[in-house]
Amino acid sequence: MPEDLVSSDARLRINRLQELPPLPVASQRLLTILSSEEAGLGEVAATIELDPGLAARIIGVARSAFFGQSATIFGVKDAIIRVLGLDMVRSLGLSISLGDALGYERARGFDGRRYWTNALLTADMARYLAPRVTLDAPPPAEPTYLCGLLHGLGLPALAHLFPDELSLAMDAAGDTPVWRRADYERQWLGIDHHVAGGWLARRWHLPEEVALTMEHYHDAEYRGPLWPTALLVGACARWSEWRQTEGQDLPPSVPHELHTLGIPARDMTAIAAAFERKYEQTLNMAATLAGED
Repeated sequence: MPEDLVSSDARLRINRLQELPPLPVASQRLLTILSSEEAGLGEVAATIELDPGLAARIIGVARSAFFGQSATIFGVKDAIIRVLGLDMVRSLGLSISLGDALGYERARGFDGRRYWTNALLTADMARYLAPRVTLDAPPPAEPTYLCGLLHGLGLPALAHLFPDELSLAMDAAGDTPVWRRADYERQWLGIDHHVAGGWLARRWHLPEEVALTMEHYHDAEYRGPLWPTALLVGACARWSEWRQTEGQDLPPSVPHELHTLGIPARDMTAIAAAFERKYEQTLNMAATLAGED
């Protein structure tokens, strides 16, 4: 690898994170609404409709084959009431808006469909498994869903700031799963998407559980603050990546990670069947969010 393509000082790369864009206005409103227990359907729908592109994609998701709906969803309120539900629309709206602010398409080879498949499948499985966690303080379902959606947002952040270098790192990584690409990212950029995700989350004042999940989801040994959420999201993310690269076999580490969360081994057959159903359903939804439909 050419020496001049590697940053001589990783701190320069970290300082560049200060150049990440401010949180978009629509996303600021969504984040405020997301944090408010008083915000209702009308306020959420009106906020999303401030961004016609965002509204169109929310409606497109509701009309997608993922939910088996006919072509009778014509507005954001319809999408909330008839298909998606208020909590899911809040999380999806925020995730789409944040991703769009970064413009991941700047990095050659960035696969938007794969990114959204991982985000959606990780979020859906983490929410499905959260009630099964038997620790004293299990992860709450809906915040865990948001953490799953946003766990990999550091990668678009790198694509926004360092598109050429990230393209080279992705070329070098090949089919290496995302959670194992940090070494390649640090080699070519001086930082990785976990560091970038934590910086971005705090710059945009996202919930702390989101920032910690971004930073630690790849580390199954992490036992710091909110570790059950990070471990659950990480296990689901590893399973999602494994499914797309290795096929239907269960990743070797996942049963142990779920057992650490108090999910018994006897449940794995049912969990694996649920995962496979969600994977097949998620593909159409991911294509819609990636702009391929």
